[in-house]
Amino acid sequence: VNNFINNYKNDIENIGASFFETMTTMAFTYFKEKKTDYAILETGLGGRFDSVTICKPLLTVMTPISLDHIEILGDTLEKITLEKTGIIKNNIPLISAKQAKGVKNVIINEAKKKNIIPFFIKNEKKIKIKNLRGKHQEENALLAIEAIKLLGNNFNDNKKIIKGIKNTIWYGRYQIIKKKPLIIFDVSHNEAGIKSFLREYKKEKIKGNKYLIISLQSKKNIDNIIIDIQKTFDCIICTQTQNKQSMENSKLFIKFQIIAKIFNIENSCNAIKFALNKLSMNDSLAIIGSHYLGNSINRIFKNVFV
Repeated sequence: VNNFINNYKNDIENIGASFFETMTTMAFTYFKEKKTDYAILETGLGGRFDSVTICKPLLTVMTPISLDHIEILGDTLEKITLEKTGIIKNNIPLISAKQAKGVKNVIINEAKKKNIIPFFIKNEKKIKIKNLRGKHQEENALLAIEAIKLLGNNFNDNKKIIKGIKNTIWYGRYQIIKKKPLIIFDVSHNEAGIKSFLREYKKEKIKGNKYLIISLQSKKNIDNIIIDIQKTFDCIICTQTQNKQSMENSKLFIKFQIIAKIFNIENSCNAIKFALNKLSMNDSLAIIGSHYLGNSINRIFKNVFV
């Protein structure tokens, strides 16, 4: 990192490169130095103006599109999809997860402009994933398998592909930190993500009280699922992280109707300690809403990401 910055500092400053543009270029430089065979690049926000789209990929993959970053990408699924289809390249194969009808139509129309007929997976197959919980993870795994197949003969060992996916560990995705009492960390941070988390959480057989710690980034909107969250948990603790984009816990607090026990604790470490002091062996604690909660979680539970 230091070498890259030292070598290119003047160029970065002269063109006014953003943080993400600089980090993307740094990653490309690293891949080149290490002679990486294949790199998987994920757009950070949208696609049309994202810095990773400067490359010419072997394959384009689109995961399910939902409402997120509406203040930047648009306030409808179709507008957001139009931004995200900016990653599509001329004559480069495109594979997509199953999409809502309006989303699918936008993808098809934009792909036609790039001389592509997109392939949509149907989620008809079943796959069991040991360490990743939720229907959405199964759908993502099937998308990954089909994407690998499209890359050709270098990836034709189906048994190894399945084994790799089944043994994948992804911290912060329905991560069970402790079983007694049940403590779960999930970075779901928008309406679709939290819906998926709640759907999986409701399958748990919890005899005691259900506690929730939640923190969101300032521009996130989960108003449509507030009632579902409140119906799921006996006690909700609103908090915030040290990240400058974190929603103030007091603003998050007022989103919830006072029909359950709602607490307002600014410091996320203190929020976790507060909840732990209330837990009995039959209770559960879910910590959701932001990747930035990971730092506090690691401080409290020690080495949970190793």
